[in-house]
Amino acid sequence: MQPRLIVCDEPTSALDVSVQAQILNLLSQLQRDLGLSLLFITHNIGVVEYLADDIVVMQGGRVEEKGPTSRVLLHPQSSYTRTLLDAVPRMTVG
Repeated sequence: MQPRLIVCDEPTSALDVSVQAQILNLLSQLQRDLGLSLLFITHNIGVVEYLADDIVVMQGGRVEEKGPTSRVLLHPQSSYTRTLLDAVPRMTVG
């Protein structure tokens, strides 16, 4: 059996950064090699930014915003999406 879709529900939560990277690289390789789709359910915007072509932002079971990942993350239309992005830690050079 060869799946066409793998549902990944918080696949990297509670993992340290190096293990997260290994898991994400493995999933990305499987996606490429097998031509399958990945459905990620996550609160980790970094994971979304790294892997997703498209994104759906949900709050309370309702769709707040959807579209190509780059557009949604660079130009969020929803105040909820902006709140999520503001919560992502950013490195600053002091």
